Amino acid sequence: MNISVFGLGYVGMVNIACLADLGHHMIGCDIKQQKVNILKKGESTVLEPGVDERIRVAYETGRLEAYTDAKTCVAKSDMALICVGTPSDAEGNVNLSYIRNTAAELSEVLKETDKPYTIIFRSTIPPGTIEEEILPAIASRFPEYATRVKVAFLPEFLREGNAVKDFFTCSRIIAGVDADKSAEAAITEVFGFSNEIPLFFTDYRTAEFVKYVDNAYHAAKVAFANELYSIGSRMGVNVSQANELFLADDILNISTKYLRPGMPYGGSCLPKDTRALLHFGKLAEIETPFLEGVAASNTSHKQRIAETVLHEKGQRVLIFGLTFKQNTDDIRESPFVDLLGELIARGRDVRVYDEKLNMTALRIEHPHLVQYIYSNLDECANWADLIVLNEHRYEPLQQLCTPQQRVINCLNDQAIHFNGAELRFLY
Repeated sequence: MNISVFGLGYVGMVNIACLADLGHHMIGCDIKQQKVNILKKGESTVLEPGVDERIRVAYETGRLEAYTDAKTCVAKSDMALICVGTPSDAEGNVNLSYIRNTAAELSEVLKETDKPYTIIFRSTIPPGTIEEEILPAIASRFPEYATRVKVAFLPEFLREGNAVKDFFTCSRIIAGVDADKSAEAAITEVFGFSNEIPLFFTDYRTAEFVKYVDNAYHAAKVAFANELYSIGSRMGVNVSQANELFLADDILNISTKYLRPGMPYGGSCLPKDTRALLHFGKLAEIETPFLEGVAASNTSHKQRIAETVLHEKGQRVLIFGLTFKQNTDDIRESPFVDLLGELIARGRDVRVYDEKLNMTALRIEHPHLVQYIYSNLDECANWADLIVLNEHRYEPLQQLCTPQQRVINCLNDQAIHFNGAELRFLY
């Protein structure tokens, strides 16, 4: 099928790469010319294992195009995947302006044609958005849309750093459709690519809400493990052994993902979707003490880690890895960005080394932090009194450390040794 993807960020690029790999002809669309130009060269706009090579193959085999013009993209496709951003603010209000603008633009284009078309929204949106925002917006510009335009919502469950595997081996695919289920055939043609993955059809609101349920649960698991094991650590508990004993009970389907003690959660999903759910509770006049506790616990854990670092001797601190997790260049709501800010505010001399860091994003989102980024690892390692380790690619650093230095191992890997340097763990 010919499929256009609106939004060339993380979700959009993963969908383009994976669907192209399945043989579909992909057309990328974004208002930012820079992103379109990158895709036109057969390159990915994001760092994600498995995406670069699939984009390159799609480009080389002629199954990839990119434009800033929605009219061209619609003309060349039979389906559109909407993957634009839906950020939430500090209060949890979800910004739907990009979704609304894209829906309005597609409506204006489609009403001038006579082709049947399927629009699938993949961006995370609050329950009721399709029915209360999107469909009325389309109808106001294109009243007869229902006769040939099908609208659906497919939440994405992609973990950054593992997204390609998640796309092809996920536990289920969920699709929200209207009452007459007119979009089911087109969705099945594109997303029913594996007999091993069940495809569930439901209403719009349920599909919209499931994504928040998943992310709230993952956020809760992270906060649960960090809070409990912080207490255990203070009481002299063998945290690693306690954790392994806890995870050994899989009879009740306990997943090991997100249940190991580590850093606070961050990134593009868990923080904003937890905030959004808190906001939904306020709107519905429902008290949400657990979710409030999850967010508060995560904030407290950030402060505990900052205090752990500040408690160590040494004025010069090297943060080795700034992204919120491994195998990504994403710094959105990274706890290490927060840690960097706290250390600066408390008067420490700080440098950051991260060879995979997205400097463009840093310049846009945190321009005041650019001055703390260094590219010479030898110089940084020799300079530092204390090293905060947040990157699995630590081998080059191991041989540079000295017995006079201390390393706080945020990876909690007991097997790591740093050339005689004194090693600290969070737990």
